[in-house]
Amino acid sequence: YEWLTAKQKIQYRVLESKEAYVDKEFIARKLNDLKYPLYHLDFETMNAPLPLFKGEKPYQQSVFQFSLHIERQPGVCDKEQDQIAYLASGSKDEREALVKALIKAIPNDGKGEVVAYNQGFEKGRMKELAKIFPQYAQALMSIVNRTMDLMHFIKPSKDIIEAYYGDKEAIPGISYYHEYLQRSYSIKKVLPIFAPHLDYSRLMEVHNGT
Repeated sequence: YEWLTAKQKIQYRVLESKEAYVDKEFIARKLNDLKYPLYHLDFETMNAPLPLFKGEKPYQQSVFQFSLHIERQPGVCDKEQDQIAYLASGSKDEREALVKALIKAIPNDGKGEVVAYNQGFEKGRMKELAKIFPQYAQALMSIVNRTMDLMHFIKPSKDIIEAYYGDKEAIPGISYYHEYLQRSYSIKKVLPIFAPHLDYSRLMEVHNGT
């Protein structure tokens, strides 16, 4: 046990005790810092060895769909009325139409935050679209700069730890841990712990994301 890192010691104790580890102080601070409205954003993409459209590279993730749920106040979000989505209708290039729908749905007014799980993916796609469509770059980068990672509530980055505590090593980099995670913070591991009825294994068509 003495050889383990601080993070590994937490994982060890959770496995031994069968009780989840929760850093309530950190999570409470993160919750209090949320700026509403929250725009919960998710992209769907496909990649191909031969670029699908102009400006793309081999195997680049090409966005064909976004889903956006707007949480105007804490816990207030109707899954139908507060949802905006765009889905490309076929094989023609609809990226510009998707971008226009996205920047219309998330106004460039500096209000609220954009929420994504594992934000690097959504940010990366928006940065690529900003290069392909420079006329929308300012609006897209405004969204990028307001995007925060939902994962950081349970696995904060060193930058966030430093911002909160003035020291990157102030806490171990885990603010929540459950034995079912098995050292993975994939949404497929995290989601069933908090919402068992949304377990991926129960979703007939999307067991592996294909």
